[in-house]
Formats: sequence, structure tokens, C-alpha cells
Amino acid sequence: MSKRDLQKARQWEESQQKGASRPSKLSHGNPFVLPVPVVAAVILFNGRILLHQRKKGDALEGTWEFPGGKVEKGETPEGALKREIKEEIGLEIAVMERMGEVVHRYPHIYIRLTAYKAIPKGVVLNSTEGICHWVHPREVENYPLSPADRRLWRQIRDALDSK
Repeated sequence: MSKRDLQKARQWEESQQKGASRPSKLSHGNPFVLPVPVVAAVILFNGRILLHQRKKGDALEGTWEFPGGKVEKGETPEGALKREIKEEIGLEIAVMERMGEVVHRYPHIYIRLTAYKAIPKGVVLNSTEGICHWVHPREVENYPLSPADRRLWRQIRDALDSK
């Protein structure tokens, strides 16, 4: 995606938060759909990161991911992340800084996945959407991450290493 297309996508997202309708094409006529905004939490606790396994029946079943989900109309990315983590794994979080972003096209969806560092407000997990593991950062690459999360992990790893 070109810088111009990414700028158009972000302008569209801003208009969505103000209640505008979604265009079917970009203004210069490219026939592709804009990526769906998706957020992911890099939840850190005692030097470990929380990974979530997609449940059976999901499009990416069995793969591991940084937990999160789609940003709904009118939500901020941070608000969507808090909601998704509470719904998926029953955990309340404090959302911190942005750690990375990738745009990825799956056969079933085109996404812009943005990761945020998050701190749990408790450590009791109650996942209704799959299995959760607390993983040391050196072990993350041993898990079969979804393709978008694998790409995102490189940016997250670099952000963690720089601190």
C-alpha cells in the first residue's frame, strides 16, 4: 500500500469516528477495499507476554496471536482494545504506547493491525475464545503465530529490545 493510500485509509478512519459513511473505493479509483482496523494487546506481566490461541472453527484456528479484535464504529483503538480483551479473556488492562503496525491481506479479510503495550489490572484469565499462555519474549517465535501477528512480532520485538 502506498503512502498516499495509507493516508486515505487513515482519513477514512477519522471520518468513521465522526459518523461518515464508508466509501467503496478510494477517490482516485483503485478498486480495493480499505483495511479493517484491528488492534492487538502486547500484555506484559512479570517479564512475560500473553499469547492467545485461536479456537476451533475460527478462520485462523490453532494459530497464536496477540489478543485483540476489530475497532467498532465510534470507538477509539484504545477503547476497542480494552473491550476486546475484557470480552475475550476477562482481563482488564491499561493501554500504553503503540508498539507497531502492519497491513495484511488474508483470503477472508484485509486488516490494518496495530499493537499497543498493555498492563493487566489483574492476572485472572477467563478465556471464552481460546487458550492463553504467558510466554517469555524469547519463546514467542516458537509459537505458530498468525501471519499478520508474525510480521507484527518483529516490530514488537524491536520495540522491546530498544528499552
